[in-house]
Amino acid sequence: MLIITELYYPEDTSTGYFLTGIAEGLAGAGVPVRVLCAQPSYRMKGQAAPERECRGGVAIRRVRAPAGDKNKLLHRLWISAMLTLRFARAILAELRRGEPVLVVTNPPTLPWIVAALARFRRAKAVLLVHDIYPDVLVPTGIASAGGPLYRVLDFLQRRAWPRFEQVVVLGRDMEARVLRKCPALTGRVHIIPNWGDVEAVRCLPREGNVLRERLGWSDAFVVQFSGNLGRTHGVDDLLALVMRLRDEKRIKFLVYGWGAGRARIEAAIAAGEAPNLALLPPCEREALGDYLNACDLFLMPFKPGMEGVSVPSRLYNVLAAGNPVLAVAHEASELAQVVREEDCGWVVEPGNVAAMAERVREAVAYPSRLEVMRHHARRAAEEKYSRERVVADFVKLVREMPRT
Repeated sequence: MLIITELYYPEDTSTGYFLTGIAEGLAGAGVPVRVLCAQPSYRMKGQAAPERECRGGVAIRRVRAPAGDKNKLLHRLWISAMLTLRFARAILAELRRGEPVLVVTNPPTLPWIVAALARFRRAKAVLLVHDIYPDVLVPTGIASAGGPLYRVLDFLQRRAWPRFEQVVVLGRDMEARVLRKCPALTGRVHIIPNWGDVEAVRCLPREGNVLRERLGWSDAFVVQFSGNLGRTHGVDDLLALVMRLRDEKRIKFLVYGWGAGRARIEAAIAAGEAPNLALLPPCEREALGDYLNACDLFLMPFKPGMEGVSVPSRLYNVLAAGNPVLAVAHEASELAQVVREEDCGWVVEPGNVAAMAERVREAVAYPSRLEVMRHHARRAAEEKYSRERVVADFVKLVREMPRT
């Protein structure tokens, strides 16, 4: 199988981490795997990786990444277009007639090229949907539903998707949205979620946690929000909740990560609006267990309209650490469904800051209930959302694909 993804090792942001795990998992199961990716351009930007190397049984080829700032929209569009052209040239050289090829939806122009070139090579193409475009552009304010940009992208997407042999989505809400947009894919959509690192991220006692001690929060009730602080996440809801609870001295907020929303959090701190919030840089992956175990309640705020568009990959490591979740999301979202069916937290609609505050106070007031939720979260990670289980689903998908 040829896997095509912008992000791959040494990039360890969400897409890079999961695609590396999938590729190496397939190789470990005896599936010959090659990867076509870009040079590091996100968290590891500036680190040059070999143009070709073999790692974990996977043969890797990297194309040069265009220069630009991904947090600026025009730069991002330029990067996406140029990267797609570079990938197109490399795909023509790498893709073999009749072989399975898997492509992820970032950048959003890449699946269109892969669909066309796979048809040209009579290859069996699989689409891995991490974000649904152009739908994700609406809640982020980049495009309006029914606007010119949305209509053009949606037209191209609806033309490209039926050309894929199989489509993999991350959750039930995503499956429903894909099939509404493209009924021709009925019977070809598979739900395979992301996973938590249940070995590296353990559920440990909060007492004595090194990060809590460093912050002087040994006796605090810590609400955490971390990862990609991007346009899809409810930073407004986070800051509104922080300010509503600022006088409740025991409750503290710990935020770490990068993204377009970080500047707004920094501005709130500088203005003195968030004395109960500590903002840290992203943690290294090897320290993730310590950071997640500094948490009593994990906050996952999403903007309205995100249901079916994206599933937060951070959820599964949060569960692995045994963290109860306050999901600020539509009830139909995969996030809300997991939290409810695993009984590991609360679900509140975006914008309802009063209800969020009440759920935080409830968590503080009933530690025994929180302990039960902690157990439920860890059990769900071990039984449903481990890397072994997810990779086994991909191996099954690849082996059951018809060959030409």
